Amino acid sequence: MAVYLALGALLFRGFGLLPGNYTLSKGHGEGAFFLWVLRWTPYAVEHGLNPFVTGYLNAPRGVNLMWNTSLPLPGLLLAPVTLLFGPVVTYDILLVLAVGLSAWTAYLAIRRYVPSRVAAALGGLVYGFSPYMRAHSAGHVNLMLVFLPPVLLLLLDNIVVRQRRTPLRDGALLGLVAACQLLINEEVLGTTALAGALLVVVLAAGHRHQVRSHLPYAARAIAAGRERRSWRGR
Repeated sequence: MAVYLALGALLFRGFGLLPGNYTLSKGHGEGAFFLWVLRWTPYAVEHGLNPFVTGYLNAPRGVNLMWNTSLPLPGLLLAPVTLLFGPVVTYDILLVLAVGLSAWTAYLAIRRYVPSRVAAALGGLVYGFSPYMRAHSAGHVNLMLVFLPPVLLLLLDNIVVRQRRTPLRDGALLGLVAACQLLINEEVLGTTALAGALLVVVLAAGHRHQVRSHLPYAARAIAAGRERRSWRGR
């Protein structure tokens, strides 16, 4: 992981010397919105306000920030950085973390299926430093934070294929990680769920004789995951 993070810092070294003053997109467009919401989350928590809704934008009606990719979870976790150094520093740190952590979790996922660590490391590099990531770095840091989809797919593999633990544990972990992704970016969660569903359909079609034996475990795990996610929602 340290190597991937170092490569991320190297990739964005242009503003790394003055992280509190410079960032990609120059603070305009959608980048400016993310700077605002990164400061809004700790402000809302500090003043006992609802972090998911604000009347400070689009007054007097306000804005539902869950429909506007407001990064509530990263904003909360990095609140100490924001309060000490400002949202520009937080934004720049998120850019580095996005590519580094995404590459690392992709490595972990690929390593499960390939014997070579080098091959898995290269796969992680492709995932974390793809043209997709570089293109969105200009203003869509929310779409760059894709380190949880590989984790979700690993958990799905535990549920529908390996089934070595307990359905309650696997399902609870799946629901917890899905809830975290929801608080980072709903679009990425939706596309990951779609990809996972398609993979399960293809897997079931290719191994029809094993579906019946694996179905009870998977059903209990998915039910536990949905319960966990609903509980977090309340």
